[in-house]
Amino acid sequence: MLSLFDGVSTWPSITVIGESPINAQLIYVGTDDGNLQVTRDGGKTWTNVADRIPGVPKGTYVSRVVASKYVEGVAYATFDGHENGDYHIYLYRTGDSGQSWQPISNGITERDGTVHVIREDPKVPNLL
Repeated sequence: MLSLFDGVSTWPSITVIGESPINAQLIYVGTDDGNLQVTRDGGKTWTNVADRIPGVPKGTYVSRVVASKYVEGVAYATFDGHENGDYHIYLYRTGDSGQSWQPISNGITERDGTVHVIREDPKVPNLL
């Protein structure tokens, strides 16, 4: 069990910020308590889209959000539930700036390990 002396905040904290390299107004923010927020106006307004991500238990740590450098509105997210004994692979893609999300684990299972990070290939647009 974690304590106040383990470097863990008592309150929910931002764990990752994914800024779009195509549109500076489009930003994704993930938190350690499972929220995934999106702004399309540079931070003036935010929408929590966590409930639009199917299959991820409420409160699951957002370990990474990456906005695509190839297509505006495309982003990828990973979630990490191992602290709660959940070793399921949570790997998702959106094509509409976070309004809907689809799982993209495509056969990757807990036996293969865990996924904490996702990145686009720097030269091949369709390769993660």
